[in-house]
Amino acid sequence: MKALTSGKAGIAVEGKISEEVISALTSAFSRRYLPDPRPGGGPVDVIIEWSPGESLKVLEKSLTGPGEPDRYVIRAPPPAPYTAEAPLFFVLQAVARAHAKRGYLVITDSISFSSGGEAHLVLGYPHGGKSTVLAYAASKGAEALTTENTVVEVGEDGTMYVVGGTDVLVADPSALARYGIEPPWEPVGRTRHGYLIFDVREDGLGRVPVADISLIHCSLVSSGVSYSRIKGRKVAKTLWHFAQALIKGLDYYDPHPLSLSDDEIDSLVAKKLGLVAKKYGSSFREFFGAHDRVADEIMGSRT
Repeated sequence: MKALTSGKAGIAVEGKISEEVISALTSAFSRRYLPDPRPGGGPVDVIIEWSPGESLKVLEKSLTGPGEPDRYVIRAPPPAPYTAEAPLFFVLQAVARAHAKRGYLVITDSISFSSGGEAHLVLGYPHGGKSTVLAYAASKGAEALTTENTVVEVGEDGTMYVVGGTDVLVADPSALARYGIEPPWEPVGRTRHGYLIFDVREDGLGRVPVADISLIHCSLVSSGVSYSRIKGRKVAKTLWHFAQALIKGLDYYDPHPLSLSDDEIDSLVAKKLGLVAKKYGSSFREFFGAHDRVADEIMGSRT
């Protein structure tokens, strides 16, 4: 058996290819999606009996309550870009459920960056501009915290704290050129489609309080920015999607995602989001416009 930690969850991998799997799950490719994966760990929240196969097939799943590890039996190759991505997304889904059982939320399709000791949590649907906004903010002196999936802790008063998340950023070079963005990191590679790969953070995260939440819709053909405040029921409704998409299987992978939620998980997440909605009811904004102008507004300055 081999083990790793991802964010606040411990994963044990059993089987004859467990060493290959752990190596794959801690690669730069996996770090684009898995929160802070690193070999070794403490208490186990997820046990995966992993045998080799040509594609992902989940043979068994045993979902338990808080304090007990979930167990899965699968056949799949070790995760790899382009050829074997589904096994990674399955692990991410299991990790998201494990975090919910521990009282944390994994917010998908999100980035976060900090200035002055507080974090801006930014949500956006695929191709909504998150990577460019993060690169722009970092070029202006903000500290990049998370790049795709963000682990948050919710305090009793509803304050969210960024406590973990992904640290590999993939950015479109044409978008960076469009705004004259010079990221503070050197690229460590390129994707098959020519996107730049950046490692934005060497160290782990502490506990960074979230000052505000933004939902962005950016376009390279836009030149200005507009926003409206998200209020009332729409706060929890919007956050519900980003907090539950991984667990409920809304984030697609082959052959089709599982649903790993249940009434207990739904209740835990709903309770957390209820607190968050009350806390951030006046500091949750939805933005439309150019990436640089949106980032400037989020950071509280205009250029």
